[in-house]
Amino acid sequence: MPGTKPRVTLVAACYNHARFLRDCLSSIAAQTVDAYDLIVVDDASTDGSQDLIRATIQELRLDARIIFHTSNRGICATFNAALAEVRTPFVAFLSTDDVLMPTRLEHQVDLLDALGPDVAFVYSDMPVIDGAGERTGDHFYGPSMPNRYRTGREEMYRELLGGNFIAAPSAMMRTEALRAVGGYDERLVYEDYDVWCKLTREYRVGFDDQETVLYRRDGAEGDHASLSDELQSARRATYLLTNVRILAKHLGQSHELDQLITGRAYSYAMEAYKLGARDKELYQAFFARLRVSPSLRGVVLTLLAVLRVPIQKFLPSLR
Repeated sequence: MPGTKPRVTLVAACYNHARFLRDCLSSIAAQTVDAYDLIVVDDASTDGSQDLIRATIQELRLDARIIFHTSNRGICATFNAALAEVRTPFVAFLSTDDVLMPTRLEHQVDLLDALGPDVAFVYSDMPVIDGAGERTGDHFYGPSMPNRYRTGREEMYRELLGGNFIAAPSAMMRTEALRAVGGYDERLVYEDYDVWCKLTREYRVGFDDQETVLYRRDGAEGDHASLSDELQSARRATYLLTNVRILAKHLGQSHELDQLITGRAYSYAMEAYKLGARDKELYQAFFARLRVSPSLRGVVLTLLAVLRVPIQKFLPSLR
């Protein structure tokens, strides 16, 4: 509608998504909302994505601001670069291999308006599509995963400290709330869990029971099948240690929360140690757990870790 002021910005982030860009950008062009801002960010793709972005935006007549990185900066820096350009009260971030449902932006803006200013973001489940864009019949949460959404702020915060379960591409946030918690931590290798923990510590969350986005799982890339066992282990260890770093930010609020946080961080750290990680955050997680919940088993396992002994050899006898 001419003259309508945009209330939401969609950030579409690309890294080597040339195969999927047309589907994603076409789904953005098909949005039913009267007006929205669009920022397309490419993090130095090497597959021709930047040329394709320019051509497709022109073909679809999308009004978009484009940010092209000349070197790869990672997802957190990419999202922060876009966040600095947002001028609307709401913002949503999308990977350009996913596909929006037509009413996504309109519906979630209305939902956030209805829920009120103390709700920092809303999120939903997501149907899964394959590399060809066909629905697989699966959903992000799956039939066996319980609905872990909690209406109370403190309950939702505690639930997230036990592990990340928010479907990031489905979320729409209040821009002011995201900025108030510092945006994305560029020291981390992935973006979303840290933001959810920071936001739920201060605000309530809303659950959206409508389909908002089709989430792509491309078997050729998503399962890292072509990677060596050693590289897959290194990737897994990096992910686990990132979780440890995120949880460490939330220590010191209460003994009860510290027990929850250090227990979860200890599990991540132990798995990372078994995969070969020897980072300082790993040892800090071991000692933090001992301070909060001392045990003989914990002392022995921590000592073995400090001595760099392969712990898995001793686990059966330490149970």
